[in-house]
Amino acid sequence: MKNLFYALSFIATIVVAGNLNAQNQIDGYVLYHNNVNVPIPEVNVGLYTLNGVFITSSETDDDGYFAFNNVADGSYRLRSATSLDPGGVDMYDAYLILLYILKLYNFTPIQFLAADVNGNGVVNLVDYVYIVVYYFIYGQPFPAGDWVFEEVIVNTASREGNGTVAGSSTGDVQGVWQPTGRDIIDESLLEYDDLLTLMPNETSSFYIRSHSLMSLAAYGLVFDINESAIDVLSVEPYGTNAEYAVIDGQIRIGWVNESIGELSSFDGNLARVTIRAREGAAGNASVMLNNESHIIDGSGEKVGYFELTAPAIKVQPVEQSSLLVYPSPAIDQATIEFVSESTGKARIKIVSLSGQVINSFESIVREGTNKIGLPVNNFATGNYQVIVEDSHNKVYSNRLYVK
Repeated sequence: MKNLFYALSFIATIVVAGNLNAQNQIDGYVLYHNNVNVPIPEVNVGLYTLNGVFITSSETDDDGYFAFNNVADGSYRLRSATSLDPGGVDMYDAYLILLYILKLYNFTPIQFLAADVNGNGVVNLVDYVYIVVYYFIYGQPFPAGDWVFEEVIVNTASREGNGTVAGSSTGDVQGVWQPTGRDIIDESLLEYDDLLTLMPNETSSFYIRSHSLMSLAAYGLVFDINESAIDVLSVEPYGTNAEYAVIDGQIRIGWVNESIGELSSFDGNLARVTIRAREGAAGNASVMLNNESHIIDGSGEKVGYFELTAPAIKVQPVEQSSLLVYPSPAIDQATIEFVSESTGKARIKIVSLSGQVINSFESIVREGTNKIGLPVNNFATGNYQVIVEDSHNKVYSNRLYVK
C-alpha cells in the first residue's frame, strides 16, 4: 500500500510538471481593416502577459503572417506597431466621421480606431476638424500616431481571438491604403481654357471651375504653384467654412458640407484665386492640379474621374530698355519716354507696388523716340511701376515716385 501511494504521487508529479511545461504556438495574420486581400508586412507583433509584461515579438512577413513558438499555456495580449509609411487619408474620411457623429453611419472596431485621430478614445468633431484643417490643409501629424492596431487577447487552450490582428493607417476610415505605398488614386485633369497674361508686379484674379459637377458633398483640392513667378494673395473657395492655405508651394483647399442632406447651390466655381506676378519673373506661371485632389459628389460618392478648368498663366518678360519716367518725384505731370521699333499702338499701365492697376490706356506711337504725358495729380503719394507694352508684345518697365 505504501509503495502504491508513492507510485501515484510520482505519476501526479509528472502530470503536473507536464502541464506546467506544455508548449504551444500562437500565430496569425495582421490584416488592413480585416481585409484578407490586404495583409500588412513589417509589423512588429508583441506578445505580452495579461498584466502587460513583454515576453517576445515577431515581425510579419509579406503575407502578414506572424508566429510565436514554445508558448506556455495561458492567455496573452498581442500589441502591434509598424514604421511603414501611412496614407490613404482625405476629405472622404472626414465626411464618414461626420456621418458617424450624426448617427448616419456605423463604424467597425478598426474604423473607430482609425477615426480617433487624437487618440482620446472617442470620435467627435475634434477628430473631424483635425483631418480637414490640421492634417489636410497644414500637413500636421495625428496625435494618435501614424498607425493604429486592435489589441487582441488569445488563449492557448481555446485559441480565443484567433490571432488575427486588424490594423489601419490613422485617419484612413475608408481603408484604401496599400502596402506598396500606392493608395487608390482618382484620376483628374486640369485643362487650361484661356490665357491670363500678367506684367511683373501686376495683380489679377481667375476662377478654377468644374463644368460637369452638379452638387458637392466634400472636396480636397491641391494645386502646385510656381512661387518664383507668382504670389498668391487670396483664395475664395466654394462652400461655407471652407479652409485653405498657401503652404510649401501649394494651394490647399478643403471643405465638407456639414449640412448633410441639404444641397447648396453650386455654379461650377470651386475657387477664385488672386495672384500677383513677381518682379523679375517671366514665362509660365500656371497652377497645376496635384494628384492628392479628390471630390465627393452630392450623393456622397467619391468621383472617380473629374476635370477642372483654369486659365494658363504667363508672366510677360520686361525688356531692359531706355524707358524713362521723369521727373521723379512727380507732382502733377510725369513724362514716359521710350524708343519704339515701329509705328503702332502701345498699352501703358500704371501699377501700385501692391499690384493694383491704377491706370491703363493706349497711345499711338511712332518708330523711334516717343514721349507720352502722364497726369499724376490724382495719384496717392508713393511708388508705382510704369509698364509699356508695344505692338510687338515687348514690355518695358520703370519706377515712378509720386509726391
